[in-house]
Amino acid sequence: MNVLDPIRSIMSTNLLTLHPKDKIKQAEKIFSEYDIHHIPITVMRKLVGIVSMGDILFLTKKPIMHSFDQFIRDKKLSLDAIEEVMTTEVICVQADMIIKNAIQLMLERRINALPIVEEGQLIGLVTSYDILKKISEQ
Repeated sequence: MNVLDPIRSIMSTNLLTLHPKDKIKQAEKIFSEYDIHHIPITVMRKLVGIVSMGDILFLTKKPIMHSFDQFIRDKKLSLDAIEEVMTTEVICVQADMIIKNAIQLMLERRINALPIVEEGQLIGLVTSYDILKKISEQ
């Protein structure tokens, strides 16, 4: 990987996405089954938000004092929609952005995922993990 290559050279394109009305429980299931940390939220391929594993862990890993609390949390996760926890002000980039600039943007904004959008459509995603993995392969 050359840091002057375009981000398209390392972006993931086979993405799992959710709709804003999908349930939080679905995101939790995807995170555990596919070992990913970010899910773009789309409506007809248009990016409207993103949810991270951290967003879901924040909801699900709080200490439970009583079994009733666990029941309430489980009900909430199965009833509440992703739109209630997703980030809607998503920083996106285009596929021709060079990797170095993407890294700088991620560091400056303290984010771990950059959706790639062209002509208003989600076409890919690059994460800090993708970048580190490419660096370690060299």
